[in-house]
Amino acid sequence: MSATGNAPAARSDIGIEAAGLTVRYGSAAPALEDVSLRVEFGRVCGLIGVNGSGKSTLFKAIMGLVRPEAGSVRVAGEPVSRARRRNLLSYVPQHEAVDWNFPVSVREVVMMGRYGRQGVMRTPRREDREAVRDAIERVGLSALAGRQIGQLSGGQRRRAFVARGIAQGARVLLLDEPFAGVDAQSQALITALLRELAAEGAAVLVSTHDLTTLPSLADEAALLLRRLVAAGTPQAVLAPDVLSQAFGLVPASAPAPASIPVPAPASEGDR
Repeated sequence: MSATGNAPAARSDIGIEAAGLTVRYGSAAPALEDVSLRVEFGRVCGLIGVNGSGKSTLFKAIMGLVRPEAGSVRVAGEPVSRARRRNLLSYVPQHEAVDWNFPVSVREVVMMGRYGRQGVMRTPRREDREAVRDAIERVGLSALAGRQIGQLSGGQRRRAFVARGIAQGARVLLLDEPFAGVDAQSQALITALLRELAAEGAAVLVSTHDLTTLPSLADEAALLLRRLVAAGTPQAVLAPDVLSQAFGLVPASAPAPASIPVPAPASEGDR
């Protein structure tokens, strides 16, 4: 992972590359300012920071859902729009961003990952059904494939969306707070699955508030406070003197906290 401020040449081993990224909502202060970040294929990068630090905005910029004021984003060496058309990019949003009452089953949610490979009528082919079945099995939800998505537990819902990315065949996966409100078993399963996907060559960017599991989850970490405060190994980024730069809560001589203090939810412009 790189945290340089200059836009480098595209490389075949880079899954996500943000260079000098600045995002502003209206006339407010920047939600992101001059953020440069690389995530290589075969690696998991853990993104940490308090609410309002810009994590969700970074995900939206990588997805092409917000337009940067400055800087650029490339996914698998491609502009974001082209990477999305090629089904290279998958996004697991925060829990609150999904209408869990919508009448779709787990199987139908996972099948959505195949839409980009289907025709205009979105008629599933045998290969689509096989990809969906295999993805659901991989996340341990085969017995719940016909259940309405909102009837699942928090951890099961996250696993269903990870399965959607697997069925899609995406090479780059973004997960925004996938461990929020999930049980320990689901968190362990999702962590193991993300490690497997990275071992198979995927580039994974995942935000989390759980600092205790960050070293087992991620190969590298990035600490965000609208700017990139630090990037490197989880052990280096979790050093108390580094965390104190972002939170102002951790004295240099104290051990790192088990989780990031979470203030009241930020407004959309601050996320």
